[in-house]
Amino acid sequence: CPHTATQELLYLLDITSEDDAKTQIESSCQFALDNQKEMPWEDVTKNYNVDQPLFDSIYYDGGGYWNEYYETNVDNRVPYVPNKPAQVLRADGSRIDDVYEAYAEEMKIE
Repeated sequence: CPHTATQELLYLLDITSEDDAKTQIESSCQFALDNQKEMPWEDVTKNYNVDQPLFDSIYYDGGGYWNEYYETNVDNRVPYVPNKPAQVLRADGSRIDDVYEAYAEEMKIE
């Protein structure tokens, strides 16, 4: 190209001033953010199995089972299941991936 990146952007926006371009870009981004769908944070961390909305509070206070939760290859399940590791985070934390793929890629989480 015979012109700079700034000039290319001004051509694309059909604007002659760099300040006007910044204003238009900021305005467009703010409009997109303001009009994006939202998912409430409570819906992300809610435990649907026991309908426990206090997961955040319990977790961040250090009193929840997830605070001491780690994956292990030790066969220590109760009841004991041979050759099955305990606390497989990929399965137990699958809600995180579900929320990301179904919602967070397309909307903001408030």
